[in-house]
Amino acid sequence: MAASPVPVLVDGLWRCLCPSARNGLLLAKSVSVDVLLAPPRRLRLRLGRRDNGLHQPRQARRWASQEASQAVSQPAEQEPPRPSFSPPAQEKQPILTAASLAYYLDTFDDDTLKKAPYAVLYRALGLLRDRDVPNHRAKILRLVKFLVRDEHQPLNTTIAEALIAADTDVMGSANGLAFLLNEIAKGEFPVTKDMYDMALRVLAIHPDYLLRLRVLSDMKRRKVPVQDLPNCFIALGYLRDGQPEMALDHLDNLAPTAVPDWVMDIFIVTLTSWGHSHEAFRLLQRRLQDATWSAFPPKHAMWYFLLDEWGKALHYEGTRLAWDTMVETGLLNPSDGMALNVINTASRHCDPDLALAAIKLLASRQVKLGTHHYEALLDSYAHGGNIVKALKVLFIMVEAGREPELASTRSILALLRRSPELADEAADLLVESKLKGRELHRLAPRVLIEAHCLNNDPRKALGVFKSWDRMSSSAPDLETFELIIAITDSAVAIRHLETEMKLMSIRPSAQMYERMMEAAMSVDDTDLAFLYVKKIHAMVRDFTPQAKLALLRLMEWALKRADLSFKDMYDWGLKMEMDIGSEVKDLWLATAQYRTVTREEQEKRRLEAEEAARVAREEDAARQLELEAVEHRRKVHEYIQERQRERERDLERARAKLREKQAMEPAISEPQLVDKQKKPVMWKIEGLAFGQKWNDKREEDEYE
Repeated sequence: MAASPVPVLVDGLWRCLCPSARNGLLLAKSVSVDVLLAPPRRLRLRLGRRDNGLHQPRQARRWASQEASQAVSQPAEQEPPRPSFSPPAQEKQPILTAASLAYYLDTFDDDTLKKAPYAVLYRALGLLRDRDVPNHRAKILRLVKFLVRDEHQPLNTTIAEALIAADTDVMGSANGLAFLLNEIAKGEFPVTKDMYDMALRVLAIHPDYLLRLRVLSDMKRRKVPVQDLPNCFIALGYLRDGQPEMALDHLDNLAPTAVPDWVMDIFIVTLTSWGHSHEAFRLLQRRLQDATWSAFPPKHAMWYFLLDEWGKALHYEGTRLAWDTMVETGLLNPSDGMALNVINTASRHCDPDLALAAIKLLASRQVKLGTHHYEALLDSYAHGGNIVKALKVLFIMVEAGREPELASTRSILALLRRSPELADEAADLLVESKLKGRELHRLAPRVLIEAHCLNNDPRKALGVFKSWDRMSSSAPDLETFELIIAITDSAVAIRHLETEMKLMSIRPSAQMYERMMEAAMSVDDTDLAFLYVKKIHAMVRDFTPQAKLALLRLMEWALKRADLSFKDMYDWGLKMEMDIGSEVKDLWLATAQYRTVTREEQEKRRLEAEEAARVAREEDAARQLELEAVEHRRKVHEYIQERQRERERDLERARAKLREKQAMEPAISEPQLVDKQKKPVMWKIEGLAFGQKWNDKREEDEYE
């Protein structure tokens, strides 16, 4: 039965498979299968005997195939014009070639296959085995079924190789390969090297560790060498089986010339998708540096995939390589999400240049940058130890309308904790920025105070607090006061902070009152400490245990000092309905030793406590004076520097005016210029400078 016309695209693959079909007919853009398979006119009369039911010998059919191949090779202009109608099916005799069977087997029925010589059928099996033909598994199985069942052909080498090749399809399996190997072992034909190579290829697609060992041991027993490509199939089989370590070990043992570039690409993509970014990056470096593979660079799609995956995994080396190789050269245009992953990777690995390049790419697309973009850039500078540029990113955020939050300064806080000496540089930058009209409200000075508090340096924390108005125009918040009070041991400083809070209408928290109570106890101010206890109770009425614990601490302290105010504290506790009976009894028994001392010893202890409190107050006062002196010297130094800069600008303007005046005067001889003009003018300038220096000294003395 004649097959319906099927359009065929004539390409390089056709010319490789059918070398005789190079001229004439195949120069057309596309051609019908009927035209390729139609016999020439001179064959129709000789083959017309099939209409009478006569059997045509197989040798005649083989000659007809050879003659038809010669007819196809004739130029196109010698071919007869194609008729406008299809002749009857019984009058058409197709040309059966190995290529037509391999590619268009679905269009032929069994009756047509019976007309083909065995050599053509076996060559078709060879093409299906070696070529990447669509639906090759079904075609191989059909041809083998036809040869074995209909033509009663025994199992031979060609059929066995074709059946093994059929299992390379996704529908194949390792079990089918094992069955074939068992049948081949029973056969009376030799086992070829191609069978083993094809079996290793099947096991690369359908991995089976034990079956692979069986094939390799059989090859070793028969002394069949494992060539380069089968070795690659073994490595791919390990990789497909989920054993990346064994796959990499096997691949590393192969020479670069033995591994095709597509095998390396499979390893790189698979390892990257599994999360083994470092191993994939190592293979990519090896692929780019070796001369064997450098002639076949990776595809753009592969680079796109690697940049996306490595950016998600925060793998810095791979991300940087992909960015420099493809994005910086303009060969790849990453998406906004990929650019954000690159920014996060650069932030994690302290590469502000890479983060800035990705941000510039987003800005060039008119993308509205968010807080997370700026924070990543800030973190990259902070992790790299550049406090100045990290703070400048905060200024840029404010100017861009993105108000920084407290979480935005955590990387700066970590940097200041690692390097406390950078705090002075940061403070100078904040003061200078405020003079220029740029400030960060309360966030910047607060992070400095927080860093000093975490470094247990209350003196510097108080110094930053006293310079707050020079860094920011916003008032400090409650959390800032809590940070300072929590680490300050000076009662004077705590009273000063309490006063500042009253001026700013900030109400202290219960924890801050507890800290104030401890400071009052340190200077033996019982009344003030008792006042703080009352404030705690007034603040936390719904949570009485907190005030109760504070009261018991104060009562214990008073009992140890044999202070008569203990009775007042006990009465107030009962009045406030605090259940303190059992606790007071325990305190009374625990402090009995303090009440057995004589009156002279009590007086001596009181005097010692007062002396210690006086010394502490004097030390606080001296420390305060020292801080004020340092601040005063700093202000004097800044004032002198500013005046010096103003006078230098005045001197420069005077020199510029003099040069303009000299340029406007008529030219005179050189001796006259030196004798009459240059010396008096320069004397005036030097005199002006000397007078300014004298005025600086006088103003400095007046300021002091």
